[in-house]
Amino acid sequence: MKKHLTNTLLFLFLSFSLSGNAALNAFRSDSILKYAKLTDDYIRFIKHPDYWNNTVVDGKSRPSNIWTRAVFYEGHVALYQIAPDTALFNYAYNWGKNFNWQVAYGKATSTSGDDQCCGQTYLQLYQLKPSANMLTGIKACLDNSIKAKNYTYWWWVDALQMAMPVYALLGSITKDTTYYDYMYQSYSWSRNTADVTGLFNVNDGLWWRDKNFNPPIVNTNGKNIYWSRGNGWAYAALTRVLAFLPKTETHYKEYLSDYKLMSAAILACQRNDGFWNANLADTVLYAGKETTGTGLFVYGLAWGINNEVLNRSTYINAVKKGWLAIQQEAIHPDNGFLGWVQGTGDDPSDGQPFGYGNIPNFEDYGAGCVLLAAAESWKLSRTIEKEDSVMQLSSTFSEFPDTNVLKFGNKLTLKVRERTKVRIYRLNGSLMRSFIMDGFQEEESDITEWQPGMYILQLQSNNLVRNVKIVR
Repeated sequence: MKKHLTNTLLFLFLSFSLSGNAALNAFRSDSILKYAKLTDDYIRFIKHPDYWNNTVVDGKSRPSNIWTRAVFYEGHVALYQIAPDTALFNYAYNWGKNFNWQVAYGKATSTSGDDQCCGQTYLQLYQLKPSANMLTGIKACLDNSIKAKNYTYWWWVDALQMAMPVYALLGSITKDTTYYDYMYQSYSWSRNTADVTGLFNVNDGLWWRDKNFNPPIVNTNGKNIYWSRGNGWAYAALTRVLAFLPKTETHYKEYLSDYKLMSAAILACQRNDGFWNANLADTVLYAGKETTGTGLFVYGLAWGINNEVLNRSTYINAVKKGWLAIQQEAIHPDNGFLGWVQGTGDDPSDGQPFGYGNIPNFEDYGAGCVLLAAAESWKLSRTIEKEDSVMQLSSTFSEFPDTNVLKFGNKLTLKVRERTKVRIYRLNGSLMRSFIMDGFQEEESDITEWQPGMYILQLQSNNLVRNVKIVR
């Protein structure tokens, strides 16, 4: 009997029609993880193996927990979360410990988001390996800002990403809503009041970088100046705040609304090759590939799909195209160096021209943006692989217990090598369909009319019966 069954193979092809572009099939979890590790390794082993040493750029020495490195560690921790490894953890943990978990420059009185940004990683590490002293420095710094009752510190859009997630995380850890309240007041000022108009144009769903770019200022083509990475910072800030806040938080829905508004605007700005321009509103001036903004947009879009707050069919190709653009055209396959990265600045014109081999003044934050994108893209690709890839049932059926649940989309395709009786039942036990398939036969069923829910696929071959639960 067992020998007889080894001649039977049954495959379920799970079809969703996610993309009309065959090239997007290269969006695979193993490949994403490979290039993510390569990007991370470039910073860890080549660029900054001595993470405790100051960063020296343009003749100026800065501590290595400034915002540029802090953004890298955000991505580094995201990589650790999808590929746990003691070496990855230690590289981050020892970095924070080296600074005694203090903000950049050790200034508890600092009100700058740039100095507070390292707190995101400190607090995420605290969640993994808690110790009370890990909270002391960042809490003192945030408490100082709150005590001042000044909500105007975030006058440039970058500050949203640097600071907001720190407040969200600390509030979540301490259960103290004071941090949520201060974050909302400061965000509202940046959004609605800064330079009178606020930095967020709700009509376009995009942000001006600061008062130097607000109306009536436009570029030489008469277009608004929506800096790609600046909008990436705002989008990442909203993404991370939504990830860290409880959904019951008073202003959660407002953040979500702005996040969705930005998502639609970002989708409309994507280039055909998957990248985004340095200036989102102009397809002519500074219309070239840029990796950091692209990474942040891919990160936020993929997170939205993964957490079911963005429509998957609407946004999934943008994520695939964006990640594959980074993987295939930005990450150097020999060492993990990133091309097309804009150096520090505040305008699409800064650091031009970008190129595959051009070295920006700082490289660490670019890697962080890409690693954030990689982590969420990896999660999405894993979901796709589970749902859309060919699912092979063992010839003995013994590898799939009765409780196994398979998901499928609009088509169900069966292939058998031996005569098999197939019955499809509703979960209440009523028979929907019964048919017999001869050996080496293929049967394709359009199941778009099926109601969403769970069904039982019963397979009978050579007097053996196996039930598999499937979900529409």
